[in-house]
Amino acid sequence: MRRAPSRPSSAPWFGLVLAAVAPWAPAAAGADPPPVATVGDTVLTRADLERVERRPGYPRIPGRDPAPETRAKALLQLVNETLLAAEIERRGIAVEDREVDDRLAAIVQGLSARKSSLDQLLATTGLDRDGLRRQVRFEAGLQRLALSLRTPELVEEIGRSRRREFDGTRLRVSHIILRPDGSQGDDPWSTLLPRARRIREAIASGATTFAAAAAAHSAGPSRHRGGDIGFIPRHGECVEEFAKACFRQEPGTVSEPFRSPLGVHIVTVTDVDEGDLAPERYRSQIEALATETALGRLLEDLRRITTVTLEPGYEMARPPESATLP
Repeated sequence: MRRAPSRPSSAPWFGLVLAAVAPWAPAAAGADPPPVATVGDTVLTRADLERVERRPGYPRIPGRDPAPETRAKALLQLVNETLLAAEIERRGIAVEDREVDDRLAAIVQGLSARKSSLDQLLATTGLDRDGLRRQVRFEAGLQRLALSLRTPELVEEIGRSRRREFDGTRLRVSHIILRPDGSQGDDPWSTLLPRARRIREAIASGATTFAAAAAAHSAGPSRHRGGDIGFIPRHGECVEEFAKACFRQEPGTVSEPFRSPLGVHIVTVTDVDEGDLAPERYRSQIEALATETALGRLLEDLRRITTVTLEPGYEMARPPESATLP
């Protein structure tokens, strides 16, 4: 699960056009693509969904539809952004044309520095110039909405609950990994996840130990050490999904099975090496997490009070259970 070190990201979950991510924008006038969902009074179309699927993080083989799981994740993202766009309008959060012009100029400047152009960005994202302006206006309004939701009390709450992720703390972790292979067909996860649940149930019931289960079932070399992989930091050494799950696991407990790009994992934290980095050194990351949490809680409320109807043949990924979005 290890990878080359990289700097932790504190960017908001919703992404920015400046990063060449093109979030939700209405379909072009005159187009009549098939609907995929209705959120309140807003009809979302296949064209809207396909624009989300073009973003980084949504793998797709050229000439083929995305995998059902990828499409479900994209549809959840599209619905979330539609709810937020309606909330921005409801709250009367306005963005002046001059600010949109300034942000577009910054986008063009950033693209030029990367030897790219606005036309290339539009071709990649499937937006026209009017659609890009609407998107930039949405991004600016979303930033204002997020900042209005982030309170000092919430920042303090996140600082206490997520301190270990940023203060230099390291965890000693043991894991069991089940890797997909060609014998499991086109959807290996449907086989691996139930198998991992059975292994975890055996550990939880006392029928076996974590170390014995790792030796018997894990596909990683750590199986020879009872699953022990040593101490890991929160950022820079392991793939994000794995590190995040480890740092949200209470020491001495056995996790529910979870996925990473490498396979299905079960982990347990066996020791903690507490960090001592001063809170002032990671305040910006805590503030970003507080922003995500505030938006996540708002979305939970909006989903409860807004009717979302999916067209036949479309499914939406399950929203995160935590109040903090991943």
